[in-house]
Amino acid sequence: MLSAAAEHGVAIEVTGQPDRLDLDDTGVRRAIETEIPIVRNSDAHSVRELCNMAYAVAQAHRGWAERSR
Repeated sequence: MLSAAAEHGVAIEVTGQPDRLDLDDTGVRRAIETEIPIVRNSDAHSVRELCNMAYAVAQAHRGWAERSR
């Protein structure tokens, strides 16, 4: 997945949906190492779910993603 993203110049999503959290901290770190842009997303389907962004931010931080990424 990451090699295809790098090849095609697309970003990788870190979703905040607690049931998904698709990209783990190791995947985030590998994406950073290969200079793939990281997109954090709450994956909210209602206003109540906007707080999911905290999960996306935490997941990205565990993979050493900084704000500039």
